[in-house]
Amino acid sequence: MPIWLKVCKFILNYATALLFIGILVGLFIPVLPPILSPFLSIFIWLMLFITMLQCNWRRIVVILNRPFLIALIAIWLLLISPGIIFLAGYGLELDKKIIVLAVIWAAAPPLMGSPALCRFVGLDNSLSLGILMVITIIAPFIMPFIVITGLGVDLQIGPMEMLLHLVLFVGSAFGLALTIQFTEVCLKGNWVDPTLDLSLLMLLLLFAIGIVDGVTATFFKNPIFVIKLLVTAIILIIALHTFGTLIFIFLGRLPALTLGLSSGMRNMAILLGALPSSLNPDILLFLAIVQFPIYMAPVFLKPIFQWILKRTENKSIQNF
Repeated sequence: MPIWLKVCKFILNYATALLFIGILVGLFIPVLPPILSPFLSIFIWLMLFITMLQCNWRRIVVILNRPFLIALIAIWLLLISPGIIFLAGYGLELDKKIIVLAVIWAAAPPLMGSPALCRFVGLDNSLSLGILMVITIIAPFIMPFIVITGLGVDLQIGPMEMLLHLVLFVGSAFGLALTIQFTEVCLKGNWVDPTLDLSLLMLLLLFAIGIVDGVTATFFKNPIFVIKLLVTAIILIIALHTFGTLIFIFLGRLPALTLGLSSGMRNMAILLGALPSSLNPDILLFLAIVQFPIYMAPVFLKPIFQWILKRTENKSIQNF
């Protein structure tokens, strides 16, 4: 095995710890976030591009052969979960700002790094990647109407313009990745590059450091609001993860936990990538704060998932 490949595998073995450390680096080395924050949109696009570059399109075809299941997953992720969060927020009489932020989070497609997180914690990264691709392609046609028309969030653009921005942002990454992948397969007969996981991990770390720019200063100005957002983010992720797992438990524990992770971890950053100049400070602050539970979760989730999966036969969706 080449030395560079051994180095890649060694680093990836400690991915959960590196993600945990990465989010702390941005807080305790304040000189770094301002340097990286101007490049956040680029990091998001590159993560989207690399994720699509890794995609096994034959696997996508297998998943698409179950249209009822895909429809159920899409309806849950893009319609039912934001609806539940909206009703729960108003039922609990939460601050309107917090309700809006929570609904936007719940209306977003799965986190771009969710397949990598699944791999790091022992879940079905292939299923996660397949669902991520399908929902990310669908989301631009639904999300603008929930965010702008449904919630009335002022992004300084209309829903159709937002749809166009999102489609171009996602479509450019999709088109380039598909072209490169097709070219490589035609030339080499396969498409395998172990450095992609490492590249994605590095981008996740760079994004984590850059996104927390200004969080410390905001905390000292308004600590109560920042703490409220952090508590909201933690509860939101746990609730969506739990409900997502329970809804799809009929598929087996491994697929259910995988879809649960996709339900809890959302790619709200897609708005930052597609509409960098349109987002208000509250959305940017929430997007920064929610990274803490996202990046720290794998450290705690890995042993829990391993314990759950050891108690049952692991099944993958491809077995159905």
